[in-house]
Amino acid sequence: MTKPSTQSKELEGLKKKIRFLTTLLIIFITGIAIYTTGSFIKQFAPTSQINALAPHAGEINKIIKPLRYSGINNLLNNDVTITIDFNAGTWKFHNIHRFDKEGRILLTNGRDGLCGDLAAYAYSKIRPLMDNKFEIEFLHVAESGFFLDPRASHIALIIRESALFSDKEYILDPSFQRYEPIDDFDDYQFFERTKMLPFLTEKNTDETFPIGTSTPLLITKDFLIGLMIDHQNGKIDKDNYILSLTATRRYKFAGRYILAFRKKRGEGEVLENKNLAFSLLGQETYEKIKEKLQTIRSQLP
Repeated sequence: MTKPSTQSKELEGLKKKIRFLTTLLIIFITGIAIYTTGSFIKQFAPTSQINALAPHAGEINKIIKPLRYSGINNLLNNDVTITIDFNAGTWKFHNIHRFDKEGRILLTNGRDGLCGDLAAYAYSKIRPLMDNKFEIEFLHVAESGFFLDPRASHIALIIRESALFSDKEYILDPSFQRYEPIDDFDDYQFFERTKMLPFLTEKNTDETFPIGTSTPLLITKDFLIGLMIDHQNGKIDKDNYILSLTATRRYKFAGRYILAFRKKRGEGEVLENKNLAFSLLGQETYEKIKEKLQTIRSQLP
């Protein structure tokens, strides 16, 4: 039997070293990918943040923990529709709020709602917990992740211990399941405080928005899904407008169309991004939303 040459032995040894180093490199890259993905999820996925020292933290945690920020199921209700006032430059979302016989806010499936509904629900539940030592008001805020524009008017609650006892203030945001001292909300900007939201006082089931303003529907996979009536071709009239479903990534201002029913110079057109739609909503949910928006579109001018 012929013995392997010294050169062959060296070549085989080199190959083994290359295979070994390649394996180490794959393990290293995989580890980095897992770490990076984990960090991304930790950084961007909304997580419950309850300060145990906040007033009635345990009871409030039980109230807000089941809540879910979503207006999708409500949108799919038969009586929910949209109208446009071209002269006023506004559009109205009909029946997006619901009340029981006593005038208390109702959440879809007992847990789903948008920020105003979730804040109103939380208010009704925690007000009996708080004695006269605490004042509770609704608070309009901008939140740095999904509600960057003050026009978004994200709604939370501010709980304040009266001056007789303390001047401590806490923010309760049921949409993101946060309940902490106000100083911990450095990612929020605070605007108007109000004793009661107008739609609660008036028991108004509708909301009116300026043309070009979106109303949120869902936060999922670090995207905010919104619904909007906007100008088209620089105009807003019965021949020029767009009804759109958009997706805006967290920390971004501009969104992308998922679905758009566009009317331009009287001609209709449908735009879709099914890949993004299926990724964010799932095919079944997206198809239901599309069917609903088709119905709404057929009722518009």
